[in-house]
Amino acid sequence: MLITPPLTPGHAIVRHASGLGEMVAAMRTQRERAVDFEATGLRWANGSHPIGYGLGFMEGDRVRAWYVPFAHQTAEVQCDP
Repeated sequence: MLITPPLTPGHAIVRHASGLGEMVAAMRTQRERAVDFEATGLRWANGSHPIGYGLGFMEGDRVRAWYVPFAHQTAEVQCDP
């Protein structure tokens, strides 16, 4: 059984298309946004590849952020947009 640890308030892991819609709707309301890409490494020529991305913004003094895993090597559900 997989147990995902609790996330910091304002953070979410997107595993389904419905979560993508919520994320995009929230991101559209903001002028300033943050983007982060996660990869298996930095050596693309040696086979490193993207495995997920994060998007977020500040809402006052609160962070709102989403992580979208799509190529992790895990038994957990991956997002398939």
